[in-house]
Amino acid sequence: MKTFRYQLKRYLRGNKVTCPQCGKPRCFTLYVDTLTGKDCPPQYGICDHRNSCGYHKYPTDSAPNPP
Repeated sequence: MKTFRYQLKRYLRGNKVTCPQCGKPRCFTLYVDTLTGKDCPPQYGICDHRNSCGYHKYPTDSAPNPP
């Protein structure tokens, strides 16, 4: 089975943060570095609002941050 370096943080009550694109609170899940166990910087993650926001950035993406 393939293991990935970065995985979405497992959901626990209160660990979702504000989305950097839409600004809605408690709807953004961060990525975790599985080698270190630490959270990735706050721009890396996925928003729960896929239809209205659609923000998703994987830690190895080299594209600039969205506006």
